[in-house]
Amino acid sequence: MDPFQIRMEFLALVKTLNASEHSIQKTIAFALQYAHKCADDIWDCVMTECFKAPGNTRINILFMLNSLFTDDFQTKAPQVAAYKALAQDALPDIAKMVVPSDNLDAVLNAQAGDMKEAANISRSDILRRIEEDRERHKRLRENSWKLPPMTFLHALKMHQGEESVTAMQLEFDQDWETTSDMNEDDLDYFREETMRWWGTGSGPVKNPTNV
Repeated sequence: MDPFQIRMEFLALVKTLNASEHSIQKTIAFALQYAHKCADDIWDCVMTECFKAPGNTRINILFMLNSLFTDDFQTKAPQVAAYKALAQDALPDIAKMVVPSDNLDAVLNAQAGDMKEAANISRSDILRRIEEDRERHKRLRENSWKLPPMTFLHALKMHQGEESVTAMQLEFDQDWETTSDMNEDDLDYFREETMRWWGTGSGPVKNPTNV
């Protein structure tokens, strides 16, 4: 596709963007696919829609950007980096367009405007907004439960000689070297646990290193 077609396709995706994981990932996949060719045009579409789209769509765009920059796209790191470079200066403007300012009057005026518009909103639109808010909140809870993508134990690698040693291997080797041999204190602990759970008839605990 030429740049004009890419722009039109992306605009169509953004205009139908909702809070579902499928919709967000579909939009991100398209943006990453053409990042090498039209990153500037695609980002311009994001800024344009953030400026003129309805409030619900702006929130969906913000969640889409959050997913683009925080989810694990290591296989497409150069494409993500292209958008990060464009977003560095623009994110404050996006936040201002999506989120009301800290000024209480601005928040109250925005709420009053929403109340005036509510009379013209259909019941199906209200239910869709409720459902999308629920979906966004669910995603926030899921993200709070997830481990960081590709944790440092996988990402960090150290080189010893000619072999590449992962941080997990290094940590295991350190624990192996610093952990003491089994001694009488360990045997006393095992005896106490055995008596606690099985009573006194299980027999003495022997040190396996002496067998």
